[in-house]
Amino acid sequence: MSVSLFIIYALEDSDCLSQIENQLQVLVKNNTIAYWHQGNLIAGSDSRTVTNAELSKAQIVLPIVSAYFLASNDYMDLLKEADKQGKQIVPIIASSCLWEYDPILKGKTTLPRKNKDTKPTPLNKWSPTTDGYNTVVEGIAELVMQQQPIKEDTLTKLSTPLPQATTLNYLPKVITDKQIAYDQQSYENIKVFLDRGIALIVTATATETHALHQHLAPVIETNQCIIEFRKDHHTYYFAKFGLYPIVHVECEMGSGGVGSSIITISKAIDIFDPKFVLMLGIAFGINPVKQRFGDVLVAKIIQPYDSKKVDDGAEIYRGPKPETSKTLLDCFKNLRNWKYRLNDEGEETAIDAKMIIGDVLSGEELINDNTLRNKLQKAFPTSIGGEMEGAGLYAACTDKDKKWILVKGICDFADGKKTDVYQPIAATAAVNLCLAVFNKPYIFNDLGLEVQEAITSNRNNDTVPPVNSLKANTPTLLQQAITLVTQQEFAEAFALLETLKINKPLYYQLKREYEGGTYKYDAQYADRLITFLKTL
Repeated sequence: MSVSLFIIYALEDSDCLSQIENQLQVLVKNNTIAYWHQGNLIAGSDSRTVTNAELSKAQIVLPIVSAYFLASNDYMDLLKEADKQGKQIVPIIASSCLWEYDPILKGKTTLPRKNKDTKPTPLNKWSPTTDGYNTVVEGIAELVMQQQPIKEDTLTKLSTPLPQATTLNYLPKVITDKQIAYDQQSYENIKVFLDRGIALIVTATATETHALHQHLAPVIETNQCIIEFRKDHHTYYFAKFGLYPIVHVECEMGSGGVGSSIITISKAIDIFDPKFVLMLGIAFGINPVKQRFGDVLVAKIIQPYDSKKVDDGAEIYRGPKPETSKTLLDCFKNLRNWKYRLNDEGEETAIDAKMIIGDVLSGEELINDNTLRNKLQKAFPTSIGGEMEGAGLYAACTDKDKKWILVKGICDFADGKKTDVYQPIAATAAVNLCLAVFNKPYIFNDLGLEVQEAITSNRNNDTVPPVNSLKANTPTLLQQAITLVTQQEFAEAFALLETLKINKPLYYQLKREYEGGTYKYDAQYADRLITFLKTL
């Protein structure tokens, strides 16, 4: 297996990079190394995401150091990130500069050296210059030989976690987004369908919500949209997930606070009386030896770690250990043949997500510190990972006597090396696992949730709101808009009015006043807007 190199260089040193690349080809061709630098970026790609991903999987980082390099904040920030991730950094000194004054570079093994006991001789000081570049590549080859690839089946025998980049990192596959259509309706218009029974799905971040919505389907046959509606100051979404009707709501991060999981879920249960509650999204893993980015944690127990007693310096954790619904847990435990590919490589290097069932930590802190993570791992040795909303989930559901389960994909290891690169793939893996369960036609019979048949107009004398029908929706939507304007919620009001496609000069004038901000200086603006809406 080749060793991954990550090269950082200033544009002014491009000629130096070219010489090094030429010399490295002999190691590339015999599959000893693979390397990447920012010159490999493809036009139109997300440079930050790709760069972070390549840095994460690199085993050796090679900065080409010169005065230009040291003077650049961008290149030095990238070097700092490599150092923060614990990468092996081997500076290549391109030209004379004060590199030894940099705290990261100082004391590092540098290239090229004429012998091991001397300071490095900058590449531009060699004669002939090819000798300098040959020495650089010889040094790199020596470093590569010191790398000991570790086989997957030996990982569980190790007592201490290995650096993630050496073992379990990979470049996540590209997730293709589809266009999602939304149709805003009033709660009163669709309440009859919600009363038939739904599951409540909860997310806590935009990334989690986006991953879920990519896998939702219209619940009404004549309406090829996800239904969006508001109730009691919250936005909800009504759709099919797999074979079943669901309502989705996004809470804020954490279990406490006004918009947190406990408040959001409690309100939603009061409104919809769901058959059960599923929280899905992203979490941190706790063992980078046995776990990968994208593996999915299914909570058997939620273990809050915020509740503790401090007695003479000793911390004693004494919070409850609520168990997931046995019925829901059984649905996941007995899921067979689930497969979700985490990378875009071929079959020989394919990486599939694993479902890991166990105890999940939950607390208010966003943990990204190796010392704290190890402390929690020692205090809760059976834990498989952690997140921030689970404690609120179980508290709300226990109070309302509702069954619940938490399913979240691993996006980091809370070890000070947190990156957003793996969040989409982790969230999508969690959604994909849940979708496999929700695609089973009889799996929720014991919970009273039935497969959602296609709803069509006038089915069982129900009135289904037509999509974007001005004639049918205008009275209700206009009244909603007037209410929003009265509450000074102009953004929501205009978003609603745009669905009506109002073609009147005064409407465009009022809208321009809002968009330009001049409405703030007109005490009569809301009254003028309401008066206009009442004429429609």
